[in-house]
Amino acid sequence: MPPVQDQAVCVRVWDWSETSQTVTLFARGLGLVRAMAKGSKRPPSARSGGAGSAFSGGVETLSRGECWIFVKPSVELATLARWDLVETFPALRKDLGAHNVGLFMSEVVLRFAADRDPHPDLYDAMVAALRAVGPASTRDAVLARFLWSALESAGYRPVLDRLPGVAEGAGGEVGLPNASAFDFDPNAGALVGVRNPGDGERRDAGRPVAWAIRRETILTLAALAGGADAGAVDGRSARRGARFLAHHARHVLGSQFRMLDLVFSDPPARGAGGTSPEGGGEDRRGVGGG
Repeated sequence: MPPVQDQAVCVRVWDWSETSQTVTLFARGLGLVRAMAKGSKRPPSARSGGAGSAFSGGVETLSRGECWIFVKPSVELATLARWDLVETFPALRKDLGAHNVGLFMSEVVLRFAADRDPHPDLYDAMVAALRAVGPASTRDAVLARFLWSALESAGYRPVLDRLPGVAEGAGGEVGLPNASAFDFDPNAGALVGVRNPGDGERRDAGRPVAWAIRRETILTLAALAGGADAGAVDGRSARRGARFLAHHARHVLGSQFRMLDLVFSDPPARGAGGTSPEGGGEDRRGVGGG
């Protein structure tokens, strides 16, 4: 059986031996593929011939390349026969913040995408985000757009454009009543009511069951999902939106992302309008936050 040719982003790599690696590739047509790359660590001088010449540029995390993979349905670990480096996303190598965001994206893909289950839309969203993530001024908007795509691809996109019992299109741009903030139930994945200033947390058995999310955050996420330029949205709302989606993804998975605290390393103060569960959610401040 000939190898399958595809394009992929390397989302994880381990050293296997002095000359070989095991890699996890997020391929556009194949999905997540875990593979052995024999000879991929041979020094450049050895790549003029022999097995090492099949890995131009080497295989590194957060690089994109053309790949040729031998995939056998009965074998968990595929064989990476060839890798031609195409793109390295230079901003990720120059800025630690951008690099951390890239690693967080890889972690999201690893957690949400199933092995050998294609998600071409999510692949395209990841490549677009890795290319755009550089400038700090638009980084949160880029991340929010990517997280929205990841949740949508996995079937967990939050419903933020309507309320139960409210006619769609009543009172606002996204089919919501005119209110400054709303309650979001992470278990239902949807808005469940209007949040009024001074409201406390809704709790069940001592745990929060609704997060506060501002109207402007919803509008910003809707704009980004609709293709708005990252530089055209409000930066603070974009950060709240990215944090909200990241914590929703964490809630869906039921476990923490290792990179989450590094990406959102500026813990906001609590406000008077209620908070999200365990300090997560929109911005940990609710309606009363600044």
